[in-house]
Amino acid sequence: MVYRSVIFDLDGTLSDSSEGIMKGVRYAMERFGVADIPEETLRRFIGPPLYDTFSQIFGLTSEQADRAVTLYREYYIPKGMYENRLYPGIKELLERLNAAGAALYICTSKPKTVTDRVLDYLGVAEAFQGVVGASMDRSLNDKPSLLRLLLQERQPTRPAVMVGDTRFDLEAAAACGLEAIAVR
Repeated sequence: MVYRSVIFDLDGTLSDSSEGIMKGVRYAMERFGVADIPEETLRRFIGPPLYDTFSQIFGLTSEQADRAVTLYREYYIPKGMYENRLYPGIKELLERLNAAGAALYICTSKPKTVTDRVLDYLGVAEAFQGVVGASMDRSLNDKPSLLRLLLQERQPTRPAVMVGDTRFDLEAAAACGLEAIAVR
């Protein structure tokens, strides 16, 4: 099938943001007295909303999870977001898709303000016709809601596809009636 619009997730799909995310989680959890977190546990933070993941993995209360997200951002916003790099070939892929006339979008659980800065840093912001990301206050952070917002506000030309690296991306696509492409 030829897709006229391609909606990408960001972390783990277009860029390897694992270093900054994992360091941010370590930074936050050290303030809770939790050290020596296995890498496999830290990798579970790449993709889903932070608040939910802190709650699920570490059993934090609502207040503690809010605090953990705040602490995470103390590290991530000034430093961790820049510990991030495009996967090999991604910039060229985006250029080829744009040259072929595809409309490209980002739909991510990362806050929109941070996403915009990361895309600028990675040098690919201009490749996208629209970016939808979570709100900083958690009022909008689940992937299906974010994807619905993108579809409603940007109205990507159909057929469209969601490209992502987690079950959250695939479930959001299914909830919104889109096909999905999973990447590893």
